[in-house]
Amino acid sequence: MRTKLFIVLAVLLAIPCFSKVSVREYALPAVQGVPFRSIVCGDWAVALLNTNPNNISSTIGVIAYDLKAKKVYTLHEGKANYPAITGSIAMWSGKIDDVPILSGTTGKRGTWPKCLILHDLSTGQYWAPQLKTNSAFVIAASGRYVAYELGCRINLYDLDTGSQMRISDDQARHRNPDIGGDLVVWQEYDSAFKNSRIRGYRISTGEELLFTDSFQPVGAPNTDGEYVAWWDNTSGSSIHDTKTGRVRVIKSAVLADVSGGFAVYVKSICACTPEKKASKRTVCGMDLKTGGEFQISKGEPDRHVRIEGNRVVWAEGSVLHYADLTRTNELKPAGK
Repeated sequence: MRTKLFIVLAVLLAIPCFSKVSVREYALPAVQGVPFRSIVCGDWAVALLNTNPNNISSTIGVIAYDLKAKKVYTLHEGKANYPAITGSIAMWSGKIDDVPILSGTTGKRGTWPKCLILHDLSTGQYWAPQLKTNSAFVIAASGRYVAYELGCRINLYDLDTGSQMRISDDQARHRNPDIGGDLVVWQEYDSAFKNSRIRGYRISTGEELLFTDSFQPVGAPNTDGEYVAWWDNTSGSSIHDTKTGRVRVIKSAVLADVSGGFAVYVKSICACTPEKKASKRTVCGMDLKTGGEFQISKGEPDRHVRIEGNRVVWAEGSVLHYADLTRTNELKPAGK
């Protein structure tokens, strides 16, 4: 009897444990326009509102989605760019005079598209911090910190203390910051502004990091503090594990974002029929713990898909979608 028990246990231990991801997708109310560059944090998402998703100059405002109540709010009317959110604080770059409560405030605060505007979604308060350089362009936020690009240099703004510091060198070739936890990442261009390498900075230690040694056709980095993703237009998206140093390449994946041990991205899939050969974009994900890939949406999204924790957000036409990802582990024989 004991021998049979040992055999059963040995068989069970030999069966690999696969990670299965459950996807629950939701659609929010359509808007008059196209939500663009959406980003999510908890039960809130913010996005630009465009008349044309392929032309940033067609932006007509910034909107916020209450994911629980399924309601949409207008935060800003006028040209804007680079929305970000941390906790209940939404922010974007725009013209201060487009926000009536801030219009005419004293002090030079910058003009479109370089003024950093913040809005507390829980209280309705607006404010525009007086940055040392009076302007901010590309914005990303996590926790108490805002990373922003100014004059092709990367800076940090502390929401709690109001302090500011530059974290890149003085060479004006640094673009597109992102921040997750205490890690800031960005791309540094070569002198011809043709190829880039991916750099990083640990806020807690001041450590400077380099994720790609040479200048390559890479860009658009994202991070959650543990993983760093960037787009390589020759192969797809690369995912760097900061704990192990391992780099995983996801072929044909566009503009990957990472959080909660997941990568999410847009990928082209074949939609061939006997009458027509074509491909369509779809939202896909990968469990970075197992390498298992899964489809999140069957619709056709724009190219921007973002994730925070286990919540994914993207736009399809005039409708913003989000999905919650859940891992369910189950014992399953290999190959079945």
